[in-house]
Amino acid sequence: GVSFFGPGGSNAGTFFSIDAGLPKPAPHVGHLYPQSGAPGQHVLLWGSNFLGATEVLFNGSPAQFRVGSAQGVWAVVPVGATTGPITLTTPAGTVTTTEIFTVK
Repeated sequence: GVSFFGPGGSNAGTFFSIDAGLPKPAPHVGHLYPQSGAPGQHVLLWGSNFLGATEVLFNGSPAQFRVGSAQGVWAVVPVGATTGPITLTTPAGTVTTTEIFTVK
């Protein structure tokens, strides 16, 4: 459907939105930086379609994270994490990095 909202409407600040009924694009991780670090290290996941991210895992260990943009997520290496891939989940799907993150 198509919606128009103005100030004070049910969705204040939104003036126009379109729901074409298409599925949201799945997330994709192109790179992570740095590729190694100790618990507490901040790691940037760079890619696409990250908005609405609900979970980041370092080889299965849940991490604190912040979505900076649709292309970037900052995550903190959790205590107890082990060397392996990083997994990111959004409402549109889950992606696991092909790059391995090395926990020091």
